[in-house]
Amino acid sequence: MNSFAGISRTGLRYSLFQALPVAIQAEDGEAMQFVEDYRLMGKGLGYIDVHLLASALMTEVPIWTLDKKLEEVSIKLRMVFHNK
Repeated sequence: MNSFAGISRTGLRYSLFQALPVAIQAEDGEAMQFVEDYRLMGKGLGYIDVHLLASALMTEVPIWTLDKKLEEVSIKLRMVFHNK
């Protein structure tokens, strides 16, 4: 099911979605280099986790997650979001 099914292209919500910043997407090679550079092999991270972390680092945005392994690595890399 499309989560944007109720949003028309002319509506206010669509305009707000269009105004959101866009993250830089890490390519496969960049994500694999990220794993090597930060010694993340065997840390319990999956393909999507690694791409998310690499993209967040490239975009310079923090990570907010409920996933324990992803949070653990995000803290070590000083990329975790702190809600103050």
